[in-house]
Amino acid sequence: MGADGTIVQLFGVGSEAVSAVVSAQRRVNMYADTSNAQDKGGLTLYPRPGLAIYDEAFGPRLVRGFMDGELSQSFNSALPPTVGCMVAGDLIFLVPVPQSALLGMLGFGAIAGAMETSTGHVMIERNSGQVIVVDGTTGYVVNTATGTVTTLSSHAPAAGFPNGATTVSYLASRFIANGPDGRFYWSALNDGLSWSTLDFASAELAPDNLVATWVSNGQLLLMGEYTTEFWAPSTGSAAFARVSGAAAPWGLLSPWSLKRVGSGTIFLGRNYQGDTKVLMLNGYDAQVISTPNVESRIQAAQESAGVAVAMSFASGGHTFYRLRFPSFTLRYDLTTNAWDEDTTGPDGANFCGEHGALINGAFLVSDASRSKIYYQQEDVYADYDRPIVREVVTRHTFSDYDRTTVDKLGVDFETGIGLVSGQGSNPMAMLQVSRDNGRTWGNEMWASVGALGKYLTRVWWTRLGRSRDWLFRIKMSDPVRTIICGASLKVRP
Repeated sequence: MGADGTIVQLFGVGSEAVSAVVSAQRRVNMYADTSNAQDKGGLTLYPRPGLAIYDEAFGPRLVRGFMDGELSQSFNSALPPTVGCMVAGDLIFLVPVPQSALLGMLGFGAIAGAMETSTGHVMIERNSGQVIVVDGTTGYVVNTATGTVTTLSSHAPAAGFPNGATTVSYLASRFIANGPDGRFYWSALNDGLSWSTLDFASAELAPDNLVATWVSNGQLLLMGEYTTEFWAPSTGSAAFARVSGAAAPWGLLSPWSLKRVGSGTIFLGRNYQGDTKVLMLNGYDAQVISTPNVESRIQAAQESAGVAVAMSFASGGHTFYRLRFPSFTLRYDLTTNAWDEDTTGPDGANFCGEHGALINGAFLVSDASRSKIYYQQEDVYADYDRPIVREVVTRHTFSDYDRTTVDKLGVDFETGIGLVSGQGSNPMAMLQVSRDNGRTWGNEMWASVGALGKYLTRVWWTRLGRSRDWLFRIKMSDPVRTIICGASLKVRP
């Protein structure tokens, strides 16, 4: 064995099991990449993107929903073209284009109108000239050329709109909304202000309540509590008709968990057997992507799962689905099929972001508890004014369950990444060791990851003691680029 030890695959893509004796693997605010498996170490750990301020000039309201994408009109000739819609409190905003990559207080367009509610999540859709918002009470249509807001509950041509709608979709030039009576309703062609009292239908497959309407791959999904059925645009007397034989035995637990990811849709679902899982719907096939360990954690939060909120984004060549519950946030990596966790702050509090949208090439994230909107960026290593603590728990390491002595643990960090001054000028990594299968952890031991330019810094810990089973927990909280390429151990009997 060499003087510095032998390379050991301490890091993997597994997740924490119900019992740490089985697996204690954990990645917090990190993600795994296996694209360089033939180069160095086989697996690299990268930091998830941080958050930099975009705007905080709309307080004291909280953001209730975002809409992705661009709008073709200008809200006002004095303002730049609008590219999205935001609802905060009881007000609707049109969000102007970020004019450059510079961070700062870029501001919002003028207030477009007031709503009848001030709390709760909303859902937003659009056509070429209108934005529609539903809030569980009624609907609001914004004319994107003039900024005029029409409340549908008091608009006579919209007598057929289902007051109480919680979701809204757009397909075949019509808006579609779910009603509290289990039916779904649709607007006139290209007009969210016109809803006939005759334009509705009912889900036919099962008697469960209709939770959401959703559009995927040109078809309308009617997502009930326990089942999903598929409808398509029709040339018959009704605008939509059920696709015969097309159904999925999974319903929707939280409408805010629905996100389009690639050609599929990911959502938090459940079935008649009481299973709660995260699923990806491709075509008519619903594939389970959550693991038993993840599902166990979701089950424990069942009372709040109905308000879980999701966002999807890309970073570092990976595509992610982030699912935020009131007390914790899980992140799924579609590239590696691994589940990780996101937190904010020094004490591991829940991730601060709630709603997210890609607007004109910038991914914006709202704060769940403060009147702030952020840019999400790969080269930002804090969540605005709060630190990001990166944490990794390794695989179990043992040798036939015999006692071994670890003389040295070396971790292959990207070193020499310190800041010029302040916190992070001499970034430090912390190690804790568990010798009892992850039940307890030892004292904190610190090592430098290298001041700026100190690229030859070696990060290691020595004299770690004896054990039959080894687990290592590594943390970093400095606002620097945290990358781990591998590890080595020097072990003797």
